[in-house]
Amino acid sequence: MLDPTLISIESRDLILTNHIGELNPEVSYGYGWAIIDSESNARMGRMNVPGNYFIHGGATDGYRSLLTVCKDGEWIVAHLTNIGERANELAITESILNLLINE
Repeated sequence: MLDPTLISIESRDLILTNHIGELNPEVSYGYGWAIIDSESNARMGRMNVPGNYFIHGGATDGYRSLLTVCKDGEWIVAHLTNIGERANELAITESILNLLINE
């Protein structure tokens, strides 16, 4: 998605632009992605990791997923589970990212 051969830079920027921040400053949401940056006050998807990142999650019938892209695509964490509400994808992803950052 970050490679301009897949989609244009303009389309990528449109996808990763907060389109509802003026309606609700606690949410930073583009087209399917929660966008967390240093200027955002968004709570949805907020993890205690430095830098900007964007995430997309999903859930159905006990299955959950979370895709997190950090450092302009240098780090991508994909989290898949089939244990429903018992997994805390954000906390697990936050732990993984903090391990990477503190390496």
